[in-house]
Amino acid sequence: MKKVRGDRVGWFSGKEAGCENIRALITLIDYFVYLLAQRLKELGESHLERQEAMVTCYPGGGARYIKHCDNPNDNGRVLT
Repeated sequence: MKKVRGDRVGWFSGKEAGCENIRALITLIDYFVYLLAQRLKELGESHLERQEAMVTCYPGGGARYIKHCDNPNDNGRVLT
């Protein structure tokens, strides 16, 4: 993917060695989504399923975040 992306990306469950902080962040995000689902009818009625966390590093040399759509095919995801 080097020609498309300049960043370094990985997917983590938080259970990997050395990823305790990622696990803590995932736990906080899970709780936040739980609270949102209680308050937003559309989210509360959805099937919520979490995947591994995508973690990205922009190492410099022109690598940067570019605004994009995570769900261009409208596949039913309501929270990405």
